[in-house]
Amino acid sequence: RDLVMILNYEDEDVDLTSERHQFERLLKGESMDNIDTSAPRFQHLQVLQLGAFSVLVAAEVCAADEQDMPMEVEAAWTPDWTKVMLRMIASGSATLQQGRYQDHTLEAVDSYTSREVFARFSAHDRAALAGNVLGELEALQTRLLDRQTPFELASLGGTLVLQEHSGPSLVRAVDFLNDLFPTA
Repeated sequence: RDLVMILNYEDEDVDLTSERHQFERLLKGESMDNIDTSAPRFQHLQVLQLGAFSVLVAAEVCAADEQDMPMEVEAAWTPDWTKVMLRMIASGSATLQQGRYQDHTLEAVDSYTSREVFARFSAHDRAALAGNVLGELEALQTRLLDRQTPFELASLGGTLVLQEHSGPSLVRAVDFLNDLFPTA
C-alpha cells in the first residue's frame, strides 16, 4: 500500500461551552455564546517524512496568527505538553497561545514559539517519542498488509498508539461506483 489514512476522530458530543472553546472564540474575535457546530473548520495538510515513512497528516487549525499562519490554542490549566507539541507539529503551528486560569477565570494569555514548546523536552525524551512514533508506524505497516480498517491516533499515558477505529469509516469509492454503475 502506498497510502495510509490515520483518522483524527473527534467525538460529536464536544462541549462547545467549555473554557477551551470559549478561549478559541475569544482569540478568533467570535461571540462567546456562538456554539454553532456548522461553523467552518480549517484543516492543515502536510506530508511529514518520519524515518522511512511519508505520512499525510491532517489537523484542525485552531486559529491564525498575525501572518495568517496556523496557531495552536490551549486553555488547560496543566496541559499535556506531549499532546500540545504533537498538535503543533500536525497543524504546522509556529506559535501557541495558552490561557492561564485562576478559579475558572482567564487571568492572562501566555505566548510560546514552537521552539520554546519543544525545548520543554530533553533530547532523550524527544528520541523516545520519535522511537515510539516510528514503532507504531512499523506496527501499522504490518497490520495493514491485508486490511482496510481505519485507525485512530490515541495517547495513553504519554505514549502514542494506533488503535482500530470503531466508529464510522470511509466508504471505498470504487465499491460505491461499482454499485452505482454496474458493468454488464
